[in-house]
Amino acid sequence: ISRGGGSYPPPVPVFDDQNAYLYGKFIGSRYKSYTNIVWVLGGDINIPIDPSPHISIYRSMAEGVGEGYVGGSRPRWNDFSDPTWKLITMSLHPASGLSSSMAFEQDAWLSFNMIQSGWEHWQKIVPLIERDYTLSPVRPTFMGEGAYEWAQYTYCNMPNHTNDAWGVRLNAYWSTFAGGFGFTYGAETVVHFWPHWKEALTYPGSSEMVHLKNLYESREFTKLVPDIDNSFVPKSSAGNTTDCALVIGTYAIDGSFAFIYDTKGIPFDVDLKKLSARLKAYWMDPST
Repeated sequence: ISRGGGSYPPPVPVFDDQNAYLYGKFIGSRYKSYTNIVWVLGGDINIPIDPSPHISIYRSMAEGVGEGYVGGSRPRWNDFSDPTWKLITMSLHPASGLSSSMAFEQDAWLSFNMIQSGWEHWQKIVPLIERDYTLSPVRPTFMGEGAYEWAQYTYCNMPNHTNDAWGVRLNAYWSTFAGGFGFTYGAETVVHFWPHWKEALTYPGSSEMVHLKNLYESREFTKLVPDIDNSFVPKSSAGNTTDCALVIGTYAIDGSFAFIYDTKGIPFDVDLKKLSARLKAYWMDPST
């Protein structure tokens, strides 16, 4: 559900508070029999939203979706006690380099936060997720749009770089190891339906995402916490995000296991006091 501001040229004004609410109610009612819907408002919208009246438009739309989908009276965007918000899953897709929390963190309809790094804000992936991780009320954060495979741009300070599977893995592992709960893969050829888009469905980066899934499922991943204070991988050896030479770790709160992603294969240190006394170390090639 889009409109009302964006990272692209402003769209033709479509919604105000009233018709946004009515449209939300219509679309929510239309799909109320489906239990597998994640509602995403926005679509590359700038946050803080400018002009600010657009904030109320999204809140009205969320109220309409909630009423139409769940039924009952109109829920209020700031009423955390309303049971409607526990029966619907909803977020907002922000523009590149931003998080939905920057405008809507105190809103009851926001089930989880969403960030976008796009192609130009790779260095913001970890800070955005770590910022959301420390907010209250606590919500999980999802990488809604990262750098597309086979897109050409300046990436990791490499001008006119064609993003490959390595760049896709960077987005995915940074997003999850920093504390996010997921990552969206995208391919430039598929986004635009350019010639050979069907072949692009099997780009290397897409198939390599299964290795990240398998890694998490190999352990009790719900025990993991992000290394926000660099007490596990000391900052002095963790590299940096600017040129993408980051070493990022995440460890189980009980010290039973940990994951470390070394983006460029640089030497690094680890504080083993975070882990149990008996250790087994394994190397994994994220491409295979």
